[in-house]
Amino acid sequence: MKGLSLVHGAVTAENIFFKKKNVPEFKLLDFSCAFFIDELPKHVPDLQKAGSAPELLAYAQARTSWERSRYTLDKLDYWNLGCLLFQLHFN
Repeated sequence: MKGLSLVHGAVTAENIFFKKKNVPEFKLLDFSCAFFIDELPKHVPDLQKAGSAPELLAYAQARTSWERSRYTLDKLDYWNLGCLLFQLHFN
């Protein structure tokens, strides 16, 4: 997805589908929150979810396009993946 400049925006356990049991191949599902890095989202969905990246919360509170342009959301999926791995390890 990095080559496409696409951010999934909702990497969670519910949005990961493993192809086969005991094989580390998976697919991401539900691209309804996805956006291209060049086209930052006008609306930020589901901010009440635990584990939202700090830059996403700050982006959502920004009132002008100039304020929003200061935030880079291209690493958002890494934050979500880290939260998911934390949950899987400690639950």
